[in-house]
Amino acid sequence: MLHTRFTEMFGISYPVMAAPMALHSGGTLAAAVSAAGGLGCFGGTHPWKGPDWIRTEIATIRATTHLPFGVGFITPFLPFTEPQFEATRTTRGHRAVVRRPAALASSRQGRRSPCDVPGTELR
Repeated sequence: MLHTRFTEMFGISYPVMAAPMALHSGGTLAAAVSAAGGLGCFGGTHPWKGPDWIRTEIATIRATTHLPFGVGFITPFLPFTEPQFEATRTTRGHRAVVRRPAALASSRQGRRSPCDVPGTELR
């Protein structure tokens, strides 16, 4: 276990984050990275898949691990992926985080980071 600001911020064991590659990653990879102690992520920007796909990928992760994970969005594409972002944002136990040039919805509740989006705390 390594202690860094990143590991403390997300409550993970290792300062490793899987890139949330849109169209190339999903819940299975994110779950494996999170289960191994990193921050598993998958890309939520997918032009052919809607909000149910996001919910299914999150359920896949939650079936594997209770540890933190993220869903990444490309900031300039948020107007086109709003249904997917909202599905991520409203999934119980998550909070939405925006970074430039990408937005990241993180599953770690109660942690504050400089990139939190005001008003996006989730139930």
